[in-house]
Amino acid sequence: MKDPFYAGIVFEIERKITEGDQIAKSRGIVLTDSQVISVLTKVLGAAEGKLAQLPAASNPRDGFLVEMFGKLKKVCEGIFESEEGEAPDSAKPLATADWARALRCVIESARCGRGRYRARGIISISSDHSSRRPSDGDSAAFTRRQ
Repeated sequence: MKDPFYAGIVFEIERKITEGDQIAKSRGIVLTDSQVISVLTKVLGAAEGKLAQLPAASNPRDGFLVEMFGKLKKVCEGIFESEEGEAPDSAKPLATADWARALRCVIESARCGRGRYRARGIISISSDHSSRRPSDGDSAAFTRRQ
């Protein structure tokens, strides 16, 4: 995906996955690429209106995967978009179609990289494509270029 608008969204997804990896590791849980892909696929399904089939939290790993699902779903709620030149406070919530497109990009990239030893860094992108709005705390604003 070469559009800088989506790169910022993908960065936010990657940031949450990396954060999840760190939390899992601190709890003694090792996540595989397949598990992360499964959670991302469930988040994508939920964005498209499908009911997510989450595992019962019968062990710490499954409980954490359910927790990660919830956190990844919330990433979309913290992303706003605005037209170039608009005031930051006029930003709109991210469109579901754009969220789904970014999730598909991360899922596809993760599938291509499976089986090789690497850090979870599914996609290498630069934070230069995102701009943070300090007044929104964890919210990120992205400008759609026309």
